[in-house]
Amino acid sequence: MLRFYLIGYVLGQFLLFLAVALTAPILYGLLTSSGPLRPLLISLFICASAGGLLTFLRPRPSRELRQREALLLVTATWASVSVSGGLPFYLSPEFPSFADAFFEAASGFSASGATVLNDVERLGKPILFWRCLTHWIGGMGIILLGVAVLPLVGHGGVSLYQAEFSGASSEKLKPRITQTALALWKVYLGLSLASYIALRLVGMGNFDALCHTFSVLGTGGFSSRSASVASFQNPAVEYAIIAFMFLGGINMILHYRFWLERSPLAVLEDVQLRAYVSILLIAGVVATVLLRFHNGHAWEPALRAGFFQVTAIMTTTGLVTDDFELWHPLGQMLLLGLMFVGGCTGS
Repeated sequence: MLRFYLIGYVLGQFLLFLAVALTAPILYGLLTSSGPLRPLLISLFICASAGGLLTFLRPRPSRELRQREALLLVTATWASVSVSGGLPFYLSPEFPSFADAFFEAASGFSASGATVLNDVERLGKPILFWRCLTHWIGGMGIILLGVAVLPLVGHGGVSLYQAEFSGASSEKLKPRITQTALALWKVYLGLSLASYIALRLVGMGNFDALCHTFSVLGTGGFSSRSASVASFQNPAVEYAIIAFMFLGGINMILHYRFWLERSPLAVLEDVQLRAYVSILLIAGVVATVLLRFHNGHAWEPALRAGFFQVTAIMTTTGLVTDDFELWHPLGQMLLLGLMFVGGCTGS
């Protein structure tokens, strides 16, 4: 029999975490005076109230989650977080219905990147910040973050970890599952910091660098510009984003072993990584040649546009620098095929 009180307790913790996450765009708005904060403040109050009621309404349960309960909790968490995360959108005038707001939030947390907006610049910067932050939270997985930082019931973190992740991505790096989750989040934070610094160094502004770091490392696709990365007209920005999209598509466990365990041999011997690199290189070369001889690009712009779009599509990031409606049909079919390939397991 499912113990709904136990599921509610853990779900309340996730909602409290979401309330904490909402403070980031609020603080940004306060520091920069860059947009209305009312939708975010109301959403923060609702999430904190709901999470507090579920968490503190009764004493903390002493028993751990079972596998069936963990499976239900993962589903309930994603649904609740998408509903709650959509509140700032629903309370802002750019989203006419709750369905649109829920769609945008679900797209963000799942790193899908689909949007109902035609002009994202109409959003105030704090809301736009939150929109891109949902990608970053969802990119690694809000369940994994919960396992890392929340006081979950008993050893329920193991069941949650196994319920959301499977295959190679469920491998434990540390004796305790909490330590494994923290290790993966250290890698994710390190890559995010490196991406932000790189984008700033190549000329991107502070706000745009933050938003695109969230999107690139979360392999989502939300941008702070309606025209996506194409609006910057900066080759250095495009090359930097190619590099971090590529890194974002690699299994985080391999990143951990390379950067923290200093074990490059384990990375080079990984069959999945070799296949990932091979497919990207072959597809990138094909796209470059097609753009050079079919679309009339010079070699360097063809190389840049080809590898950018191939990497963006294969890693499911979805950022754009070129209009692929003008591509040769073979190039369009190539991109379509790469959508089904995706990045590495555990990326």
